Amino acid sequence: MFIEPTYQFFKATKENDINLTLTIITKQKAIVDYKSIEIPIGIRHYLFLNDESKIFINATYILNYALNSTIKFEVGQDLEIKPKNYYAIGMGYEFNNSLNIEFRKGFDQNILSQYAFWNSN
Repeated sequence: MFIEPTYQFFKATKENDINLTLTIITKQKAIVDYKSIEIPIGIRHYLFLNDESKIFINATYILNYALNSTIKFEVGQDLEIKPKNYYAIGMGYEFNNSLNIEFRKGFDQNILSQYAFWNSN
């Protein structure tokens, strides 16, 4: 079993065209400020190649906690980001019990799931 607490952050600004009517188009700026602490809790199985090398596979449940995360718009209501917990699987290689590389795939990590008409990938 393992636990791997992680801090992550993302900041970005994007400007999109918004159709107010069929003939009137305006610009809308959005500012994303996302910070979270993830706590992956999982199980790992090792396949030993020799005394120094092994490969592993794992399955993880990730607890996801946002820290004052928002999407702010110039015009309109701001959105509070409330991510939900999600699952992940991974596989990797470990050398000499100290150096490893892992590829992990998370599933259904929609950070805007509480809003009916919003989605995030």
